[in-house]
Amino acid sequence: ADNLGCKTSELFFTSCGTESANTAILGFMARNVRNGNKIISTKTEHKATLEVLNKLSKEGYNVVYLPVKKDGKPDLQMLENELDSETALMCFTHVNNETGSILPLKEITDIRKKKNPKTAIYLDCVQSMGKLDIRLNEFGVDMASFSGHKIHAVKGVGLLYVKAGIRI
Repeated sequence: ADNLGCKTSELFFTSCGTESANTAILGFMARNVRNGNKIISTKTEHKATLEVLNKLSKEGYNVVYLPVKKDGKPDLQMLENELDSETALMCFTHVNNETGSILPLKEITDIRKKKNPKTAIYLDCVQSMGKLDIRLNEFGVDMASFSGHKIHAVKGVGLLYVKAGIRI
């Protein structure tokens, strides 16, 4: 919790990063139906996120995939156009596992603040943990997933951050 800039009560151990992602995304959407039916993400997310979004899409959720630019970052103009009162959740990867591109998180949280402050942000931090300074209480994200094997912990250990007040 000290290393991630959050409270110990906001961290939950899981069996892996995929379980953390599934718990965050599925749990949030199930518990926060009144927040809207729309989820915004990109097609360059990790397979763990894409599979859960595909499941939700088949269940009737409106999943919108933003295009990414040459630098691998989401098109922020498209994000601003898509983010509306029906957007319950945005799902992004902090550091892309294939391209290494780092998400422009400050710009994304600024757009959320302007367009729909109620929209939650889930962040896949599996690749960034131990490599970048992660200050969850400053990032403005509501949920984040981590995987122990990326920081030389034993396999079969994941971590889920759920900001105080967020219901899953």
